Amino acid sequence: MLAKNDGKAEDYIGLETVPMPGLPSIMVPTTAGTGSEVTFTAVFTMREKKAKGGINSRYLL
Repeated sequence: MLAKNDGKAEDYIGLETVPMPGLPSIMVPTTAGTGSEVTFTAVFTMREKKAKGGINSRYLL
């Protein structure tokens, strides 16, 4: 998503804040049964702020 949208991941925290799709991707599940590779949510850790952030966008699905 960041390859095609300027800024940092934390700039897009929230619901539908991503302006355009990223590069096409192939997702491979790493934890059996969770379905995390087919969701529209990305959760990440911001170490400097000692907090987590979440991006929810149809472009992540």
